Amino acid sequence: MNLQPRHISDISLSNAVEFPSAEFRLPTSYQLDVELEDAGLLDFLARKVAARPRDLVSHARRILLARRQNDAEATFAALFDLFVAAGASGLSLRQRLLNRCIPILDSKSVIFLQSGLANGLPANIAWPCAESMLASGAISHRKAVTRMGNS
Repeated sequence: MNLQPRHISDISLSNAVEFPSAEFRLPTSYQLDVELEDAGLLDFLARKVAARPRDLVSHARRILLARRQNDAEATFAALFDLFVAAGASGLSLRQRLLNRCIPILDSKSVIFLQSGLANGLPANIAWPCAESMLASGAISHRKAVTRMGNS
């Protein structure tokens, strides 16, 4: 058996190298609008936001990527998460990102988000947002059980 090392020119890179997924190719700088079109990148950024809610760079990247993909639901969820995480901080960032996303959002979503510009939004607000990573669910005042009769 020949255990001689092969020369590097004998190795085909197309077969030997698996290129990393998009999350490993994200810029290490603070560049917000990433130009990667990997299907898993939006999910990766959502998980990153869930793990580190104060990471505003990841929030902005997620919002801009969802916007570029014309995904209104993902864009709304990403904006909602930013408004929850930032609270009253980062007003100019939240305003700029919302303004960039208005063309793909419906008017109710825009009005809802605009209502949270001054002070942010609570995580437990009653608004359907399935793709949100920071929503804690709606708080309802509806009784789950009602008493029937006089017993």
